[in-house]
Amino acid sequence: MWNTLNHLILNVALTFFFVLISLFFFKRFQFRNTLDSWLKKNLLVLILATGAGYWVIHNAITYEGFRFDLSITLIVIAFIYGGISSGFITTLVFASLQTFVFHSNHAFWLVGTYLIVSIVVLYLQNEAPDRFISFPIIFSIALILCLPFVQHVRPNDVTAMTVFLVGNGCAGLLLHSILHQVRWHFHQVRMHRRLALTDMLTGLDNRRHLEETVQRYKSQQMNFSIMIIDVDHFKQVNDTYGHDRGDHILRQISALLTSYCPPSCVLGRFGGEEFMMLLPEYSLPETRRIAEQICIASATRTYELSATEPLQVTLSIGVSRQTHQPSESYNFLQTIQQADAALYQAKKSGRNCVFHHDPLR
Repeated sequence: MWNTLNHLILNVALTFFFVLISLFFFKRFQFRNTLDSWLKKNLLVLILATGAGYWVIHNAITYEGFRFDLSITLIVIAFIYGGISSGFITTLVFASLQTFVFHSNHAFWLVGTYLIVSIVVLYLQNEAPDRFISFPIIFSIALILCLPFVQHVRPNDVTAMTVFLVGNGCAGLLLHSILHQVRWHFHQVRMHRRLALTDMLTGLDNRRHLEETVQRYKSQQMNFSIMIIDVDHFKQVNDTYGHDRGDHILRQISALLTSYCPPSCVLGRFGGEEFMMLLPEYSLPETRRIAEQICIASATRTYELSATEPLQVTLSIGVSRQTHQPSESYNFLQTIQQADAALYQAKKSGRNCVFHHDPLR
């Protein structure tokens, strides 16, 4: 009995170790695009599922001649915490290990049980009412679906069924409680980091996030365009109508800019009444065209100081393009200097216009 318990604890500890490794790598990976992200994630899941599956199946727990492992627990954990692709990869890896590596005498029953559990877990996650979507309920249903397999291996053996349910049940609930806390912690860290990188007035990215984005573009050797947008005569708005109404105008301008910001680009409040848009892999003509659309849209719309007080607001925009220079050292202010100079020319030329930096000028 004690030997079985020690073996169970060791299996749970090693299983949790594999899960923690996956969390660590996912946090450290830098993904450049969606395909890159998908390939790396699933390759990592494949490697870790193979390692965890081999350990769990090879070190199956034995109680009075009845051998069972925690593979069902890992499959449910993979679906709940890793998503559909992680769950199905884990299922296929375990089925392959049982069939081709360990040559299980009950491979047909095991593979069938794996597939049934996977389909039912996936259905419950996506189709069941929210009040039923909890790990204990889904996991309990998954364990019940495994009882025909236990009955096949040990006919009419109540002890074997009890040991299987208790062993996997305790392991699953323990792993779930730990992983739930880990996921909650990561969520809190992401939330606080997001707050630290968000401008509280407009909800856009703040200057710190803009600087980090530019640094990332530089480190990834990307070409990108910069757009600096300044609200014309905004000091007069604050002096005439007050800072509260001035803030209300800034929020409306941020909404306008967001509607013109392409999905792959980054928009933030640079400071005061200045905004910045970063456009990776956009040419100078493409960036200038977007800037001109923004300029026209702002000049032709009416902003609301209040329900009965309209206001016309124009924008001046400076545009530049950054190309990768292998020997160039990173400096944020130097990087945006050309766009800032173009913005100065736009303001000097009467405002409500777009200027771009011309390297030949």
